[in-house]
Amino acid sequence: MRLDRLLEQDEQVLLVVRPHGRALLLPVLWLVLLLGAAGFLLAELAPEPPARALAGGVLLVLLLVLSVAPWLRWRGTQLVVTDARLLLRSGVVRPVLRDVLLDEVVDVATERGPLDRLLGSGTLVLSTEADDEPLVLPAVPRVAALQRTVWELVEQADERG
Repeated sequence: MRLDRLLEQDEQVLLVVRPHGRALLLPVLWLVLLLGAAGFLLAELAPEPPARALAGGVLLVLLLVLSVAPWLRWRGTQLVVTDARLLLRSGVVRPVLRDVLLDEVVDVATERGPLDRLLGSGTLVLSTEADDEPLVLPAVPRVAALQRTVWELVEQADERG
């Protein structure tokens, strides 16, 4: 994401966060399994081109769906914390940009399961004045520190305005 186009003139970026790397565990596992399957099938399949082409095509589609697409989604998701707002970008083909002013945030909460605590990640839940539904950001690394930072920025914004 090109941040310079999105920022106001005196706005400063304080933090840029991607989802936790654990989101890539399953896509990497699929990559290894599919590449292994491709090697095995190419070695064991009959040398006729139609059989190899069909197997290669199926494996390529599976690779794109199970490994490449999740990586692109992970790569295309960012939370940008500035001194005035939060920007959440998600999506690859049709990216969605969500802009939340710090003045509008009324609650910042975290949810952490046992695996989250083990990996140092969690879900950040932001409640705003404008929306009935909270903004839920899953698999955020160092979620407790991010919660503290956002809450401090919200308090500073309340003091200013």
